[in-house]
Amino acid sequence: ATIEKELAAAREAQRLIMPPDEGQVGGIRYAMRMRSGRYVAGDLFDVIDLGTGRVAVLLGDVAGKGIGAAILMATAQTHLNASLRVLDDPAEAVADVNRYLCSHVAQNKFISLWLGVFEPATRRMSFVDAGHGHWLVASGRSGARNIRRVDAVGGLPLGIDADYRYQTEVLILEPNDRLVVFSDGVVEQPSPDGAMFGLERAISALEPGDSESDDVRRL
Repeated sequence: ATIEKELAAAREAQRLIMPPDEGQVGGIRYAMRMRSGRYVAGDLFDVIDLGTGRVAVLLGDVAGKGIGAAILMATAQTHLNASLRVLDDPAEAVADVNRYLCSHVAQNKFISLWLGVFEPATRRMSFVDAGHGHWLVASGRSGARNIRRVDAVGGLPLGIDADYRYQTEVLILEPNDRLVVFSDGVVEQPSPDGAMFGLERAISALEPGDSESDDVRRL
């Protein structure tokens, strides 16, 4: 009972460093759901107002589960939040966190990360995909949506190579576009007979969506 009480406290502390499940930050509306496999999660998520109209959104997945992954998640999320406020280039911010993790974390621990910095006034999104890959762009309105993957250069997950040079890529979003970012726990979720949910089912689930909240609920 004592251990369960302490784990529940750890889960509550983890929720405190994450934003609310739904909301608006600057010119960005978002919705999020987190379902941890255990008491605490190894996924990190944040929406950060960087000022001058820029908003950062990030989602990452720590290798492993349990308390160790949760502590690493909190460390990476806090460090990245601070780096984004002083470094204008998303790739530089990711590289800064990567160097820190490489010098402070065991070699078998790493984090896949997707980071996007949105500029709503220009519809420009600067992003870094560090070994994550699980994201889609949904264009158009419900009933006639085009849901697609984006070909990205990408890069290594964080915590593997301290000298790795990440690259900032740019995507121009159109009116009515929505970005859907998720962890591998969605597409790798097994059915009772062992078949994985997969990307095609994820896309099918999103096709009728008519809001960011509806997209998250359906997925």
